[in-house]
Amino acid sequence: MRFDDIICSNAQIRGLERSIYTDKVIQSLIFEGQPGTGKKTIANIYINALMCISEKEKPCGVCSGCRLFSSGNHPDIFEIDKGRKKSVGVEEIKNLVRQAVIRPNESNRKVFLIHDAHLMTAQAQNALLKLIEEPPKYLSIILLCENIRPLLETIISRCTIIPMPYLSVNSIISALSKKGISGTSAEIAAQSANGSMGKAEAIATDAEYLKRRDELLEILLTAQNSKTEAYSRATEKKDKLSDMIMHWQSFIRDAILFKGGEIDNIENVDKIIKIEKYADKFSRDELISQLEAVCDAEKRMYYNAQSTMILDNLMAVI
Repeated sequence: MRFDDIICSNAQIRGLERSIYTDKVIQSLIFEGQPGTGKKTIANIYINALMCISEKEKPCGVCSGCRLFSSGNHPDIFEIDKGRKKSVGVEEIKNLVRQAVIRPNESNRKVFLIHDAHLMTAQAQNALLKLIEEPPKYLSIILLCENIRPLLETIISRCTIIPMPYLSVNSIISALSKKGISGTSAEIAAQSANGSMGKAEAIATDAEYLKRRDELLEILLTAQNSKTEAYSRATEKKDKLSDMIMHWQSFIRDAILFKGGEIDNIENVDKIIKIEKYADKFSRDELISQLEAVCDAEKRMYYNAQSTMILDNLMAVI
């Protein structure tokens, strides 16, 4: 893939492309965005371009550097991720630091790509910080993270941050149509994907997605008549808490939009009747309070709060 293959990009991404052809390659980068927003895709295009030895368009796709990149065995590219562990540990980062002093073999540059950078331990971040502060001129350090908040301020301040662009619904529908996905399936996927092409494609090709969404939304609707029953059903589905929170956010947000007459921006386009009924039950302020509670639940989940406590807090407001 090349930079022209990126569906939607911002000025910073185009700046990265231009930097490939100058001596001003950014040495420390953070690509920030939720899963499916294209972090890895754009990072790989950029790394491929760094490894490309063509004098013309980069990446050319045919030079020895590009062929090595495509093979997945380029000796100047080092990748680490958390694997099956919960975090990226200090030993993995120390191994990178030891590799940093060795000059590139096949290219003019060496690249360290760290997946799940937001899950680095404090010790790992401190070990990486020393390298980011004084990297060799030939080294590029690239971090992929869902959110920069868990990173040390000293790391953030020394890196260029590239936030992943959110695609418009029409852009996603157009891209899905090129993959043979159209109609209501494409519309629901695009509206539900929150600007993520990867997420939209996953939704559109998942035959069970709508069924799971309906089951989790039904818990929210049940809470209006019986919080006890809703709580019981939510507890049974606590292994799906992340999806539950996501769908509740979407539905309550749709109710707020419906109440304000912004029907064109509703995500759950096939649930318009239920959204209308839900919106009629509450004032706008009450709906906003519900949405804030669900967003707070998402934050608590992010920081590993117990699911029981999260559900208790939710049921007090929903």
